[in-house]
Amino acid sequence: MASIGSMVVNLSANTGKLRTGLKSASGMVGGFAKKVRGAMGGIGGLLGGLAIAATARSALDAAKTQIAAEAKLGAVLKATGGAAGLSAKEISTYANELAGVTNFGDEATVNAAAMLATFKEIKGDMFKDALSTAQDMASVLDGDMKGSVIQLGKALNDPTKGMAALADSGVSFTASQIEQVKALQASGDMLGAQKIIMAELQSEFGGAAEAMADPFTQMGNAVGDVMEKIGGLIMDLGSRLLPYVLTATTFIQDNFDAAVAWIGDVWNSTVDAMAVGITATMAVGEWALTNWQAIAEISFKTAALAAVSFGNDVAHFFTGVLPALFSWFTSNWSDIWSTSVNYVATIFLNLADNIQNIFSAVWDYITGESENLEFNTKPLTEGFYNSISELPDIPERAIGELEQVLQTDVAKLGESLGNSFDATVTDRLANLREMQAEKNAATEGPTAPTAPGIPTGPTAPTGGGGSGGGGQSQQAKSAGFAAAGSAEAFKILAEAGRKSPELAEAKKQTKAIEEIANNTNPRTGGGNPVVQLVAGGAQ
Repeated sequence: MASIGSMVVNLSANTGKLRTGLKSASGMVGGFAKKVRGAMGGIGGLLGGLAIAATARSALDAAKTQIAAEAKLGAVLKATGGAAGLSAKEISTYANELAGVTNFGDEATVNAAAMLATFKEIKGDMFKDALSTAQDMASVLDGDMKGSVIQLGKALNDPTKGMAALADSGVSFTASQIEQVKALQASGDMLGAQKIIMAELQSEFGGAAEAMADPFTQMGNAVGDVMEKIGGLIMDLGSRLLPYVLTATTFIQDNFDAAVAWIGDVWNSTVDAMAVGITATMAVGEWALTNWQAIAEISFKTAALAAVSFGNDVAHFFTGVLPALFSWFTSNWSDIWSTSVNYVATIFLNLADNIQNIFSAVWDYITGESENLEFNTKPLTEGFYNSISELPDIPERAIGELEQVLQTDVAKLGESLGNSFDATVTDRLANLREMQAEKNAATEGPTAPTAPGIPTGPTAPTGGGGSGGGGQSQQAKSAGFAAAGSAEAFKILAEAGRKSPELAEAKKQTKAIEEIANNTNPRTGGGNPVVQLVAGGAQ
């Protein structure tokens, strides 16, 4: 392998035809390798896309959960006529505040608030206190917020009966507190009765949820809030893009057959390109194995030519170059000396003048004698005079007899190898094109009846190949079969897809979604189509 590498490097001046052929094959093989690298890059891109899609799916799920909770709260507040005395936005803001200091996520608190809002006697600040107290009770009693809200809502909605229910859960009230609650409720002071109950609950459970907060749980809630925001942005973007997506979907459905045919053409083109790359690679290997003796000979003679040329260069340097330089120096040494001294002196004098001019200009600018800071400099070689009248007369190196013979042999071998390379690659690619043409003719021509829905591939040849092809032609034909026949399968898939009931049902669903997007479906009543779809899923 090392000798072949040396051959490729050293044949640049003598083997133009071989180099052209190798370059052509290298382009074919390189194109095939580029497609492989592109496929690997596509796999990496696919994995990255799947990760992004999973993140987007999580964000959308989080946003859907939040939207469903807020929609439920809004529906309850509307049904109760706003008896809680707070808006859905105010309750959601308070839920976010509690999420920052407890283990309860804002969507869990909003869901609990929707349940608490069904108790119409709990209003305003008492509503907020009830939410935070329900969290405290759930934390201490190892329950969930839903159960605590129901228990607390019943107690505050009817304080007299609620005290007995709370006593069953371990909350103790004194006889005095019980009498006060009864009296206040009888007089219509419901808020006063509720405050007595809340005071006792605060004395037993107050601050428990905040004290038991876990930093990792809170971190997870914070990440969930971020995912909700991202999901909301995606849904908002989706609502804006939905009409365009529906238009594109309709276009694809209406042009399904053409799209499948186009995919089939792309697939066949890709397979054909891969077949060309594989065939060219195999042809290069075949050429190298067939001409290994000539390759070894040209490698040896190229190395010999390089050695002889190097020896002639060394001999010429000592017998021609050095004597010519010495003769020139002895004849012109005084001019050489004076020119060197003149050159150095000129540079130093001009450099000194330039430095003086710079300092003078700076000083004049500082003292005010000059309004502008301008430097007058001159080239360092200004005034230099070359007194050398002639250059050394170095004789041109003559090509030796052996060197001439080796150059001629290398050029002939290179031309012969180049012709052989061109013939091998051209013949194999011609066989491949012939095989592809036969495949295309078999694909486009009539075929025997077969079972419905089963595509037929090309028929393997039974007769002998062309003259002189032999095993080499069979190799190229085997590579050509790799490109055989996807067009029939794609046509059958297109026909089956066009007639399938699933496609008809998909078109109906797309039409229904278009009506939602255009606010023309009387069942939706207008509004954001994405929010409506989410709300429908939540129900």
